[in-house]
Amino acid sequence: VRYMRFKTIGYIVAMVVVFSALLVMSSKKEDMLLNINRQELYTIRDNARVENSYIFLFQNTQREAYEFYFEVQGNADIKIKRPSKPFLIQPGEKSKQVVVLYADNKNLAQDAQKDTHIPLNIKAYAIGSEKPIEVLRESVFIYPPSKALQ
Repeated sequence: VRYMRFKTIGYIVAMVVVFSALLVMSSKKEDMLLNINRQELYTIRDNARVENSYIFLFQNTQREAYEFYFEVQGNADIKIKRPSKPFLIQPGEKSKQVVVLYADNKNLAQDAQKDTHIPLNIKAYAIGSEKPIEVLRESVFIYPPSKALQ
């Protein structure tokens, strides 16, 4: 029986590559975890204010309790309605936060018939930590057609 065939050496090389990739990936730990889920399409309030609701699931992977908050990047017209202040998460715990983002009195619709999907970046961070603890997630803000606002 020949053990040093081309296939055997190829399998050994492939397994070494996969194992080393697993070692590299397991050594990297996220500072915090954030999962963003959309709750409903949108709500039109008085004075043409459009609100989108999300559920953010934060998880503190650190060994200390931190206050967490977030900001919307990528579009200055979209603001945070709720929550209005940072919230405390104990080490290793998860926290679900209902988040409401809104756009005020500015027609961001790009079409009269279809919804407009506005890409935005959510930067979540820990307040008061010595090293920067932050994550960046992409999401979307749905804006109704201009016909629906009238």
